[in-house]
Amino acid sequence: MSEVLWREPIEFVAGDTLAFNRRLADYPADQGWSLLYELRGGTQAVSFTSTASGSDHACVVSAATTSTWAPGSYVLEGYAVNGDQRFTIYYGALAIRLNLQTAPGNAPIQTFAQQMLAQIEQTMRAKAGDDLAASQLGDTRFQYLTPEQLRIEHGYWKGVRRQEIAKERAKAGLPTGNKIRTTINVVNSGTGYGVMPYQTFPF
Repeated sequence: MSEVLWREPIEFVAGDTLAFNRRLADYPADQGWSLLYELRGGTQAVSFTSTASGSDHACVVSAATTSTWAPGSYVLEGYAVNGDQRFTIYYGALAIRLNLQTAPGNAPIQTFAQQMLAQIEQTMRAKAGDDLAASQLGDTRFQYLTPEQLRIEHGYWKGVRRQEIAKERAKAGLPTGNKIRTTINVVNSGTGYGVMPYQTFPF
């Protein structure tokens, strides 16, 4: 069994057992508090609650239940509840990944950024030199874009995809490829050169 998480997940695979604990000193489970979580962003509303584990809160959702969750980007909000009292204790994004075990062989596995890049590049090729362009991907539509505007869109989604790759490499323990800007703090030593104390110079 994997190590129990003591926080809400930010990424989860549909069809896995969702399990994590929370320890909240202000809302202990042995004093009547429980946790309620609401997941929104897809076509269905999802709710789940905690059970008491001493003064801690244990949250477990079965694999059979999570297998019904559609992949996509969601918002997860958590509340501490006790009778008619409710306090928000968590709010964050949650990415649900595709359950490959039940997915067909030709299931789309590209991220939205990858799909957008492919769509924009196709439009750029089809509309080269034309001031009129229109295309659609899901609920996203870009219309009447000039070649310059298409290049801006392309640059944006290329940046999003670059960050996705960096995140995946970081999770695998690999270098992300992101460049770190070096800064030098120069302290005024009183020599009269006019350098302000602790002035930062980016390179």
